[in-house]
Amino acid sequence: MSKTLQDKLAALDQAVTLAQELDEPTLSAALAPAHDLLTRAGQRRALAPLSCVVALLGATGSGKSSLFNALLGSEVAQASLRRPTTTAPLAALSPTQADEASELLDWLEVTQRAWVPADLGERTILLDLPDIDSDEPSHRASAARLAGMVDVLVWVLDPQKYADGVVHHGFLAPMAAHSAVSVVVLNQVDRLTQDEQAALACHLSQLLAGEGWATVAPVLVSARTGQGVEKLRDTIRQVAGRREAASARLEADLRTVARAASQAVGGPGEMEGRASEADQRAALAELEDAAAAAAGVETVTRAVGRSLVLQAAGYVGWPPLRWVARLRKDPLRGLHLSAGRAGQPTGQPRGVTPRSEVIGRSSLPPVRPAASGRLRTAARQWSAALASHLPEPARDEIVSHGEERAEALLEDLDVAVSRTPLIAPRTPRWWSAASVLQWALVWTALAGGAWLGLTHLLRMLLLMDLQPPRWGLVPWPAVLLVGGVVLGLVAWVLGRALARAGARRAQRRAARRLREATDGVVRSGVVEPARAEVSRWEDVRRVLSELAAPERR
Repeated sequence: MSKTLQDKLAALDQAVTLAQELDEPTLSAALAPAHDLLTRAGQRRALAPLSCVVALLGATGSGKSSLFNALLGSEVAQASLRRPTTTAPLAALSPTQADEASELLDWLEVTQRAWVPADLGERTILLDLPDIDSDEPSHRASAARLAGMVDVLVWVLDPQKYADGVVHHGFLAPMAAHSAVSVVVLNQVDRLTQDEQAALACHLSQLLAGEGWATVAPVLVSARTGQGVEKLRDTIRQVAGRREAASARLEADLRTVARAASQAVGGPGEMEGRASEADQRAALAELEDAAAAAAGVETVTRAVGRSLVLQAAGYVGWPPLRWVARLRKDPLRGLHLSAGRAGQPTGQPRGVTPRSEVIGRSSLPPVRPAASGRLRTAARQWSAALASHLPEPARDEIVSHGEERAEALLEDLDVAVSRTPLIAPRTPRWWSAASVLQWALVWTALAGGAWLGLTHLLRMLLLMDLQPPRWGLVPWPAVLLVGGVVLGLVAWVLGRALARAGARRAQRRAARRLREATDGVVRSGVVEPARAEVSRWEDVRRVLSELAAPERR
């Protein structure tokens, strides 16, 4: 189902809006005519929508003014051998159109007006424009401006300059999309024989066909003798009599603007050079790895392991030597990544729960230039892979933005690391059990030592030979003393081994959480903005390509 003009203008407006969001100079320049067209379309549709403005355009000496008079049936325009004859646009319209067409002509900046009833259609306004190849720049500018604003174009050619490059290359070829609202006239045919007229008309048709005007047959006229003038009136009435003439002109302008802009940014079918999904995934993985390295994930992960081993020593270590562990600085506290130890922070009474969130930045070492450079390089390579199918200006812009976003990631990465929960909020239950066991063994050893000491004291002071019970040949006090010490040391060794195994598991969990955090920063800070930017480019290209496509009949 074909789109209406309103739909197409809305689509073009969408493309212009997307281009403004992208703020890319090349794209903005390519769509500047589209912005002007949207403004003009809104104004033209509001001004005398039922009127049709028909303009005569041609090169110097083509006889536009004479033909203008012939079509009107009266001498309205000045026609002479002196060039240029027409120095300003002249409008001819019926007196009944005065109120309706006045504002429209003001918008067209046509001040010279003649009220002449003409048999060209009830609401037709005929314009005689200055020469498009005039030596006077203001005349050329006026003709070119109105050629882009009127509803129907009548191109007046003459036998001497019918193949003039100024007309064909400067106007007809670029405006091939306007053939449905255009008429081509070969004037002054009274100077030719019948055979010459036929040959010249055939050659002109071939030229027009080569420029995209295959559906337009030239009308042969002579303003001096009146030959073909009535046929030209009928042709103008037929084209101008269509109620959608103004809309057809806008559609032609829209298609022309869209085609030019589409060529500037590349159509959606031009996907050569697009990086494969595998290459994009590999580039994204390198970007995430580079971000993790810049964030110090490996440093923090090692600190988690050392911190847990240090914390475990406060539970599973041999009590007489636990004070040694207290002299060591917690690696996470040193990085400002922990408010204390999991379960029971140093310096806080039991039962006080440490904070689970850390607000602010960490004290990780500054990012090394190599890590920062790797991050920027990875962002550049991933952005280039993502935008590989876009035109060079777009690709360069997206790559540049990717590097800028990567540079801005460093602070966000540090904050993400600071806010990542690294250690479980509760201590493992076996730590408490190990601590109870260690203290039990300490008290056992102390009890055995006290028993032995008491026995020895009684023997020395009271000369009492008290024999403690024995376990085989070994007195039980000695068993308790030695056993408590030895088993405590063994429990310490085993506890440290178990704590280190648990620390390695905690390191893996922390590394996974840290990577999730840094990957999230990469997604929100680099990946999603770049994909949105590429998506907007693709939307612009798709919309322009659809608008530039020929109408399906």
